[in-house]
Amino acid sequence: ARWHRDGLVLNVSINLSALNLLDPELPDALQAALTETALPPRYVNLEITESCFMDSPQRTMSMLHSLHDSGLRLSIDDFGTGYSSLSYLKSMPIDELKIDQTFVRKLLSNAADQAIVSSTIALAHNFGLSVVAEGIEDPDTATWLKQHGCDLGQGYTYAKPMPPDEFVAFVRRKVPLAGATGPDT
Repeated sequence: ARWHRDGLVLNVSINLSALNLLDPELPDALQAALTETALPPRYVNLEITESCFMDSPQRTMSMLHSLHDSGLRLSIDDFGTGYSSLSYLKSMPIDELKIDQTFVRKLLSNAADQAIVSSTIALAHNFGLSVVAEGIEDPDTATWLKQHGCDLGQGYTYAKPMPPDEFVAFVRRKVPLAGATGPDT
């Protein structure tokens, strides 16, 4: 919310565990944080892994619907490495699939990884989802992914993890301020 007030309109992602999704107080805690910060829920992306469905699939699905109905975005993290059930995928209220780095790291030299990644991109798009590839370590991999329809990328090709102040400076160098105009933006 502070970044938004400073003109950096960015989304934030939060990783949730299976235990988080079984906590009946989670929706209220998230709503309290949104209210306190005045951050619209559409800027918050909750990332869950497929393994979150292992212990209590019905309860987890109910929680996901509740969270999505409150305006939060949902993403399946590390897609393809856990409990991949297309029956759950088709009924989950998710917005995004994140292709796990294990399929991306050797993408250019491994035909099987290429088949998995291109098929996952097509599957996600057929469900109306956006696709993020994790673990992009070089520009050639980024180019391959873009040519095959991947929507977003994540990895050291773009930036390494950094403290918040460094991140803000990095973003200000890369992205114009919201509402700013002129040659300096």
